[in-house]
Amino acid sequence: ALGKGSAKDIVKVVAINQLQGIVIDDAVAQKVGVWQNSQFTNPYVADGYITDMNQGEGEKTGTFQATTLTTGIYEVRLAYTHGANRASRVPVTVSSAEGEKVIYVDQRKTSYISPGFVSLGSFRFEAGGQAYVLVSTSDTDGFVIADAVQFLPMGVTSSLAEADSKGGPDNANSTENTALQTKLSNLEKQ
Repeated sequence: ALGKGSAKDIVKVVAINQLQGIVIDDAVAQKVGVWQNSQFTNPYVADGYITDMNQGEGEKTGTFQATTLTTGIYEVRLAYTHGANRASRVPVTVSSAEGEKVIYVDQRKTSYISPGFVSLGSFRFEAGGQAYVLVSTSDTDGFVIADAVQFLPMGVTSSLAEADSKGGPDNANSTENTALQTKLSNLEKQ
């Protein structure tokens, strides 16, 4: 249940252009095995997410590859829709300049970064180098969901891009946002 909150808190569908950094949606992920598109549970990014339908354990992967990263440190985030019937230990491999690292994600737990993301950690990537996240169904105990992967440059903390500002309480951090945007621009130039 979403409970009480402002309309701003009730996000159901997030467009890719509302998100910061580099976002790879499930629609362009490289899929092995049969995945089903779904919009059953929200919030989700773009046109929905993919689910393994809790079938073919160990036979399916979804690879979210970033080809436009510049050299630097990025926080990598995975979006999924949580639920009681989800897998409690989904193996997610992040491939970066540091090699490969497997992180286990409990998709029964609420994804704690709005809207629907969890952090997989911070990793160093190099331009033209390995930069992908692979979601696997190996040894899973429920439905595996893959929605989107977000690569956030170091120093950017919010998933959502700031809306056009016209004053008011939402603009209280505009100085901080300007500083972050400047830092982001400098990182992109490097």
